Amino acid sequence: MSPTNTSEDGRLVKTLVHKFSLGDVDDPDMYASLPIYDWQQTEAGKYCMKNSVEQLHYTIGPDMNNHWGFQVQVFGVFTEKDYMFFKLKFQ
Repeated sequence: MSPTNTSEDGRLVKTLVHKFSLGDVDDPDMYASLPIYDWQQTEAGKYCMKNSVEQLHYTIGPDMNNHWGFQVQVFGVFTEKDYMFFKLKFQ
């Protein structure tokens, strides 16, 4: 993804750090909370929570691969150095 803005230390990069699908549920926010929490307990999740310049945020939208469900995407904003480390180590 492209940089979101600049800082004195260099550019900041907003990137997708985790995504998953949900079925057709009544309250996708409620059903997304446990998988997000579980991901936060992984090595990648802990790295993102510690090194993201801004608080991690997520979006929920229709899942284009499954017409009856949702896709959850978690985003973080990193310095270029932390972004590169994340890409090399976790993706």
